[in-house]
Amino acid sequence: MERPNEHPQECTIDVLILEDFRTYRGLTAALLLMLIIVLTGLAALTRLGRRFGSWLEERVLSRIPLYSMLRNLSSRLSGNEQIASFHPALVTTWPHMKAIAFVVEEHASGDYTIFMPIAPTPSLGNVQIIGREHVEILDVSAAAALSAVVSWGEGAEAAIVAAAAGRVGSQPSSTALDEPTEKS
Repeated sequence: MERPNEHPQECTIDVLILEDFRTYRGLTAALLLMLIIVLTGLAALTRLGRRFGSWLEERVLSRIPLYSMLRNLSSRLSGNEQIASFHPALVTTWPHMKAIAFVVEEHASGDYTIFMPIAPTPSLGNVQIIGREHVEILDVSAAAALSAVVSWGEGAEAAIVAAAAGRVGSQPSSTALDEPTEKS
């Protein structure tokens, strides 16, 4: 009595497909993942997809503190947020030392709350309250100042030179901080 599949020439199509899948499973997984991402992106463009995305963000993601903080920071630094935006500034930290920072708000006392990002990761940094006399508001976009931070300071001179040409000043009126910066 002959057993099935004893002869190597007798292969069924199922065995061949299974062997091919085992050989190319990494490639197959990557292609399936890309297909899922593309289909999800296309679905997000529909009205129903946008409603679902808004619901997901409002009900689930907004309750995660890290998500809210990073979303808020990225929208402010990119200039997408129209209500309030970070304003680039040079802050005198020590005599003869300046740092690129972003003015978050102006206090009634004239002091500023600033965010000083750490290069090359601008989502990390220090929040400080500092006197007006140590802050020089720059007339450049937040994206230009952020670019200098991300590139380890390269391009900072160009941002400062551009700001010197159209400087707002070291003691701006409160309306200068209320106006959103132009997108570049």
